[in-house]
Amino acid sequence: QLAPPPAAQPQKPESPPARPPQLGELLDQSQTGRYRQLYESSLASARASLETAAGRALNRSQSTTAARIRGFIQESEKLLQSDIRAAAELAGRAASLGRDLVSSLN
Repeated sequence: QLAPPPAAQPQKPESPPARPPQLGELLDQSQTGRYRQLYESSLASARASLETAAGRALNRSQSTTAARIRGFIQESEKLLQSDIRAAAELAGRAASLGRDLVSSLN
């Protein structure tokens, strides 16, 4: 003989999922200031490189590099408030590509 089905368990109201912990470095003010300075100087350099290239006829490689610089700038701006270290790193990549772009113009 079969056992009767188990009694239905009362449904618990669904609670919103817990936010996953945010992983990231805890930086002191000094470190944050250094990353902020690096971010700002790198961003200025990358933008200056784009301005230097503006109005010039760029070949395919140069156009691709300019697009990558703009992409790194946008991503770094998005990360600025949440992860200054990553924002500074991306801005640094943009600046490095900017230097490459400017040197390829000569």
